[in-house]
Amino acid sequence: MRLRKPKKQTKFFNFYSLNKDLVLLFCITSSVLATDNLTSEITLDLNTLAADSSIHYRWDNSNWEPSKKHIYLHNEFGQLTQDSRYSLSIDTWFNEWRNILNYDTQNNLVEWLNQEGYVFTWQNFWLDQYGYDSNGALIEKVRQIDSDDSWQLLERINYFYEEDSLLSEEIIQTNVGGNWLNDYHRTYTYMPDGQLASILCQTWDYDDGFWSNDSLKAFTYDDGKLSQLLVQTWSDGAWNNQHQKGFDYDTDNHLIEEVVKDWFGGQWLEIERQVHEVDLSGYLMKTTYQDWDYDETRWFDRDRVLFYYNEQGNLMESLAQYSDSETNAWTNEYLYIWYYPSPSDVAIFQPKRFTLEQNYPNPFNPTTSIRYDIPEFSMIKLTIYDIQGNEIMTLHNGEKPAGSHELIWGGLNHTGNPVSTGIYFCRMQVADPVSGGAGDYSKTIKMVYVK
Repeated sequence: MRLRKPKKQTKFFNFYSLNKDLVLLFCITSSVLATDNLTSEITLDLNTLAADSSIHYRWDNSNWEPSKKHIYLHNEFGQLTQDSRYSLSIDTWFNEWRNILNYDTQNNLVEWLNQEGYVFTWQNFWLDQYGYDSNGALIEKVRQIDSDDSWQLLERINYFYEEDSLLSEEIIQTNVGGNWLNDYHRTYTYMPDGQLASILCQTWDYDDGFWSNDSLKAFTYDDGKLSQLLVQTWSDGAWNNQHQKGFDYDTDNHLIEEVVKDWFGGQWLEIERQVHEVDLSGYLMKTTYQDWDYDETRWFDRDRVLFYYNEQGNLMESLAQYSDSETNAWTNEYLYIWYYPSPSDVAIFQPKRFTLEQNYPNPFNPTTSIRYDIPEFSMIKLTIYDIQGNEIMTLHNGEKPAGSHELIWGGLNHTGNPVSTGIYFCRMQVADPVSGGAGDYSKTIKMVYVK
């Protein structure tokens, strides 16, 4: 796990239009990496088609009753530009909240407006504005809040990086009387191989004027995979254990179990567990949440979520159920259904020249999207190399029809094993356009894989 400068815009993370990798990523993000930087707020949506709406149903006795719905709008680059949520009451949909996102010409997110719903109208709530340096790295986020129809500065976050572009610090400040006052500080440290080692969180001591320790998150890895997260808090001049989370994987490196423990009476006590079931294609099919029963010394089921996909790999439904202790059976709780635009609703783009776009997100983990255009039926080869020029993986080598295409690389080599953190290159070669056309087109892009 490595935090670097975001070199390119990444799309808004949208749980309601996830693919197989991001469903699982959603399950672990909050506990593994609770940073407030842009890379944790904005993440790639990898679906063939992003969902344009979703409806939330709640189980009422023996029927599903619609409760909420989302409407999503995207720009021509597939980036989310608006996410609006509505609540149903007395057969009428009422505004609840919406997010409006704007991007610059470099596809960097520059503005994020949040509005609250008032029956059938919208009212501004908060506004985030993002600043970047000349290389496209995020350096500042400023939040304003609406007060009597005018924007008042509330908070800002400044981001700092090491020489190799690793995120090193975040300083959070609060605006008081027109002045920025220190509030919170995060310091990131890394292992020699670039893996994230710890996140130190500190608060500002206004009386003495220095940063005071608050909490510490320490990460442990096994064969490059996160195996443990330890959370400690500062008290009486020492670090004290609070929480611990362990991660377990199957032979295909799919996360299959998370166990949470609390520190009590000088020992770690198991509290809860998440069990993930993944199919042969890597799709997350079920997550079961369990609590530890100390009387019976066993895990017992509490809740579970079932995921269903269409043939294109788009998430179509997620069903949440809870375990009824009286009937000892699973009882429906809520259901999400996503709707996607039909292919006829999507404009067909005919490229005029060969192009290989920069992958996004970049840096990436666990997957990144590589898009390319070809104007005519051609022989295409896309190959991944490491920084020494060794061939890591051939993504495609063969014929491709004219059009825009997309490939997903999950950081695996040709043997199916995860690569190490570092810099990689993707080279696109057009060996033989049918009509002679562009002839021998070749382009290479630089990619950064983080863990």
